[in-house]
Amino acid sequence: MIRRVAPAVYSIAAGLPFVDVLADGLLARYGDDTAAALARVTVLVPTRRAAKTLGEAFLRRAGGRATLLPAMHPIGDVDEEALLILGAAAGLDLDLPPAAPPLWRQAQLSELVIAWERRLCGAPPSPAQAAALAAELARFLDQVETEGLDLKKLQHLAPEDYAEHWQRTLDFLRIISEHWPKILKSAGFMAAAARRDRLLRQLTTLWRQQPPQGPVIAAGSTGSIPSTAALLKVVARLPQGAVVLPGLDLELDQTSWAALGPTHPQATMKRLLEDIQAAREEVRPWLAEPPSPARQARRRLISLALLPPAATDAWRDHKIDLAPALSGLHLVEAASPREVAGAIALAIREPMEEPGRTAALITQH
Repeated sequence: MIRRVAPAVYSIAAGLPFVDVLADGLLARYGDDTAAALARVTVLVPTRRAAKTLGEAFLRRAGGRATLLPAMHPIGDVDEEALLILGAAAGLDLDLPPAAPPLWRQAQLSELVIAWERRLCGAPPSPAQAAALAAELARFLDQVETEGLDLKKLQHLAPEDYAEHWQRTLDFLRIISEHWPKILKSAGFMAAAARRDRLLRQLTTLWRQQPPQGPVIAAGSTGSIPSTAALLKVVARLPQGAVVLPGLDLELDQTSWAALGPTHPQATMKRLLEDIQAAREEVRPWLAEPPSPARQARRRLISLALLPPAATDAWRDHKIDLAPALSGLHLVEAASPREVAGAIALAIREPMEEPGRTAALITQH
């Protein structure tokens, strides 16, 4: 087993088009040798949509010419087929139960909700209420399974003297912890999140013992899921591996970086770097960034605005030119939700009239 001594970790700065910069960096590193050099590269991205978007970025750079692309696989949707393609079939236990179908899971959880409400209140909820509660419960189960937590520990979540409604909630969750695993097993299914976790950990073990022959680049993931973080730790130390982070703040002072709390946007990447055992000072830009005073000022402004509470007294020590930081930014003060919707629709419509331009909407709900 050959491993790199120091981890290879890069970052693509916030404000840059991530997949375009990623594609340019891959072409700069592997696109000049032979036509097949790029095809030897494996790129791990967070989702299927990210893989599709990266493929489109390569095609734009090819200018319509036939070209061999790297193998692009979504980490979040890994399955047996992906493991086989990655060359991970040998020595792994891929004989896992299939993932529970979403509609089947929704129906089963709805039945549990109805039975619990009938026992508690003497009357079942309406089908719509049961379906809504089941959907919330499904999201909760996904989170528990993704984090690798034990449902049986739910009984210790709240003390005995908590409000009665808390105790009722915990009573229901205890029913789930006792009955849901049995329901899955009797139906021959496995929880989708737990199944993905198992497959990722098997791939991690294999690559730790038998590194892939070609380059492996894990890009865009922050390691928020424990099994993904374990895989990234291995990839960063593969002989031809690298991890590319999205928008790591390389300008934040060390005192503020050390004080980041768990709710800070950079906290997940901070924890990942600690797992990888890489110092933030060792993280390099994936590509040299073209100079842009506006983008650099905007990035600096956001970094200062998100300082942890313990470091906000440093605001008065930093001076920033707001003009370039706010260039291109517009504030619309609307009198009603209808005006808000109309302004958004017009703003999105305008770029759609020009070929090659796109628009994105980010909203709180």
